[in-house]
Amino acid sequence: MAAENEAYTEGTRLLRSLRALREDVNNLDASDTQCKERVLQQLDQSRERLQAALKELSGIV
Repeated sequence: MAAENEAYTEGTRLLRSLRALREDVNNLDASDTQCKERVLQQLDQSRERLQAALKELSGIV
């Protein structure tokens, strides 16, 4: 069970890091706004997928 708890803890840390990264990217003064929007969209998708995985993982923990 310790491995599952560790994986869940690491996942939540990654989720916080993705949120911080999204904030950093959002604050960039980018000349290519389309590229910036694509990056933000990909980060949002990554966060959503990680959140879904953590929900599944919580069923194991």
